[in-house]
Amino acid sequence: MEQHELYIDLRKTDLLIAECRHQLECQYRLIASLKLQRALAWREKLQARAMEKKISALCLHRDALIRAAAATQRHMADGSARE
Repeated sequence: MEQHELYIDLRKTDLLIAECRHQLECQYRLIASLKLQRALAWREKLQARAMEKKISALCLHRDALIRAAAATQRHMADGSARE
């Protein structure tokens, strides 16, 4: 191989190395982004669980109010029936 061809191959190899390094840096950025998204998704899941617990508590409270209203209505109906 002639010296000129060696320099051409060397230049092509340098360009390929630079391109591969750039692709690797992009890949590392993508990995970092996905890790960040996963962390954000985890936080959002925790917030969703807290919201589910709040909804459950509100539903239990609502059911208790309905039972209390029904008991009051029965009590009032029993009182009117006695009169």
